[in-house]
Amino acid sequence: LCFNELHSEAAKLLAECVHIDVCPGLLTLDLGGNILSEDTRGDHDPSGLRALTKALQSHTGVTALNLRDNRLGNSETSLVCAAAAQMLALRALDLSENLISAAGAAAVQEHFWADTHLVHLNLNGNPLDHATGRGGKVEGFRGLATMVDQNITLTSLCLAGTGFHDNAAHFFDKAFKTNTTLTRLELFGNDGLGPASGPAQQHAGRGGSGGGSHSSRGG
Repeated sequence: LCFNELHSEAAKLLAECVHIDVCPGLLTLDLGGNILSEDTRGDHDPSGLRALTKALQSHTGVTALNLRDNRLGNSETSLVCAAAAQMLALRALDLSENLISAAGAAAVQEHFWADTHLVHLNLNGNPLDHATGRGGKVEGFRGLATMVDQNITLTSLCLAGTGFHDNAAHFFDKAFKTNTTLTRLELFGNDGLGPASGPAQQHAGRGGSGGGSHSSRGG
């Protein structure tokens, strides 16, 4: 169902279809490239996404959810993450190329720091360095680093093209000192990475006790 210009109204219809009682065999849901956060007039309308996430949160079979490029903002991200944290079979969540800033990153941290089932998380292409709070450009990355520090199941995290920079790298450097499960960290396409980010990239390339090797590519 990807790239079909589906809007909020369609999300409400999908909510009825994907419920565990209606579609218990559903394993993968790819809704990338739609406009689920807006109505057909282009106005912001999270009601469809709210209905969809409510239906999905009790689904015990979905292992992969793709909401890439759906113009999801921070409030929609919070809805998705709250539901995803309840989807015990979910292993992969793609939220890439949306409109998620530091406040949305905080929602990711809130719902996944103690998560025990998500393995792959893609935040590629979101403006995570955009923030209005005290923390400025490091606010969102600080929260994500805390999540990495505390999460014990995540093995792959994509932060490519998110405005990741040297100051953010320091937080991840600390997280990698305790995290031994993350085996892939993607950082390509971030122009703010320089020599000062070396320690974090070293930890990313060193590999943990789990036998994997972290992958980090600076832009």
